[in-house]
Amino acid sequence: MDIITYNYRIAVYSFIIPFLFLVLYLIDSWTFNFTNIFFLAVFIISLFPSGITGLLFTYKGLRRLFKENNYEKKDIGYANLIMGIIITGCGIVGLGLAYLM
Repeated sequence: MDIITYNYRIAVYSFIIPFLFLVLYLIDSWTFNFTNIFFLAVFIISLFPSGITGLLFTYKGLRRLFKENNYEKKDIGYANLIMGIIITGCGIVGLGLAYLM
């Protein structure tokens, strides 16, 4: 596995991690209702740092991609970049929401 694929894989994993907390919240709210909104709060708060981490690794992958003139993985890099911008923007809104709660 080359370094570009490794960076993109870490970026995608960091984008997925907050949504695991959302799934845990949904499972808990539909079954036991034991943790109230703990996992929802963790989901909202973890969006911004996970988005920044994903953007960092996407940037590292894109920088390496253009340095090596390997344009085969360009589309994946741009998709990661758009996904990172959206998740980071949602994270900023989520942090504002968490601050108001």
